[in-house]
Amino acid sequence: MRWLKVDLKHICGLQIDYITKINILDIIDSIVDAGHKKKAYDVFSVLRRIFLFATSKDFTNNNPTLKIDFKTVVGILPPVQNLPAIIDSRKLGQLICDIDNSILGTFCTMEALKLIPRVFLRPSEVRNIKWEYIDFDKRLIYMPAEVMKSKRDHIVPMSKQVIKQLEYVFQHTNYSKFVFPSERSSNQPISKNVLGNRLKALGYDSTVMVAHGFRSTASTLLSEAGVEENYIETQLAHLIGNATSRVYNRAKYLPQRKVMMQKWSDTLDSLRDKNDQQMIDSI
Repeated sequence: MRWLKVDLKHICGLQIDYITKINILDIIDSIVDAGHKKKAYDVFSVLRRIFLFATSKDFTNNNPTLKIDFKTVVGILPPVQNLPAIIDSRKLGQLICDIDNSILGTFCTMEALKLIPRVFLRPSEVRNIKWEYIDFDKRLIYMPAEVMKSKRDHIVPMSKQVIKQLEYVFQHTNYSKFVFPSERSSNQPISKNVLGNRLKALGYDSTVMVAHGFRSTASTLLSEAGVEENYIETQLAHLIGNATSRVYNRAKYLPQRKVMMQKWSDTLDSLRDKNDQQMIDSI
């Protein structure tokens, strides 16, 4: 909707029969000139679908997108840059060891960074967890659509380790609706940059590991361990299946995901403890 209302506002008020190739090229050029080549592709893709729908329904015979070769106009898109993530199990163990043993930073920042590797959520989603989302009896976190990037309700099974941690955090932050409230205001969550800054303070800059990278870490290592891909993708809140079969069900594979999330927490603990022991042995 933002693309339609902002980037395409100059043609959205025009009768579709009178939108020309020049109109569209002007829009694409302005987006590319602003340094957003990938966005230009996405906007053009939306336009093509709109005109395809309109011509399929006989609303118009005009489809100027067919007269435009996007690659000729814009050039080759830059390769997708994957977010940095540690996928070596030994290095991951060191990272979890550093996180879990750190005594630096604010309470909420440290605890949020301890939680994020164990729940498969994005940093923004972790920051915005509220106590009302957590059901300790059912051992589940019910994430509502409004805080999820996918804009769909989502369920996170809690491992024993996560339950123990959140029970501990509750003793300190139950004065706020947020699990990880800001120091400045209990009505706001911790800020969006604190998790990345905390990683940097531990020696992991953005070329090595970012807070969002824990999702890739879990996905990669669990896949290598032979875990069913559908369980992983569902826990990442990704749609799976084809267009007709992928009606989203937040409880899909829930029993299997409960087992997977417990095994993942156990794996992280095991990798961390190996590094702890190595540190002790080296003294």
